[in-house]
Amino acid sequence: MSYLPAVLLFTSAIMQSVGAIQEAKAQQEAMEYNARLAEMQAEVIRRKGEERERQIEAQKEVIEARQRVLYAKAGVSYAGTPFEVMMRSAEDALWDKVVNDYNTQVGMWQQENQAQMYRYYGKVYRQQGLFKAGTTLLTAGAEIGMRFPKKPNTSSTIEGGKGGQFTGYQSLPNINQGRPFPTWSPYGE
Repeated sequence: MSYLPAVLLFTSAIMQSVGAIQEAKAQQEAMEYNARLAEMQAEVIRRKGEERERQIEAQKEVIEARQRVLYAKAGVSYAGTPFEVMMRSAEDALWDKVVNDYNTQVGMWQQENQAQMYRYYGKVYRQQGLFKAGTTLLTAGAEIGMRFPKKPNTSSTIEGGKGGQFTGYQSLPNINQGRPFPTWSPYGE
């Protein structure tokens, strides 16, 4: 009987398993790359938020200075309506800062969560690859076992030199104080 088909089947299973593991590793590396990109994007969002906050602060100072100059030029005191206008401008600038901070935090949170999801998917891909490799090897082993069954061993001997194959124990309750006796069959069944 030729073992070449079994060797080829087993070799094919090994190659498929290695391929599955390599594919899973590549997918995991791609997910890690995407995670790093998402983290970099979160950092970009943070820096843009800081820059926008500086712009809002600078704009607020320009508006306040312009209002002071205009009020001084017009000879208006800072009490009453002019003061309320200046306060409203300061409130608007503060509100702009709050909205900017919120948008920055949300954007960073989204990117950081995306990075975590990419890493999670990378682990899942890795596990799937290992399971696929294991399944391939087990399937090939079962197929080899079915195609090339082991011949029954009829040359073994059991007590007294009788040929056959050990098939288990038979319990006889009243003989030998309940200890089981080995049973055998000359046909290996």
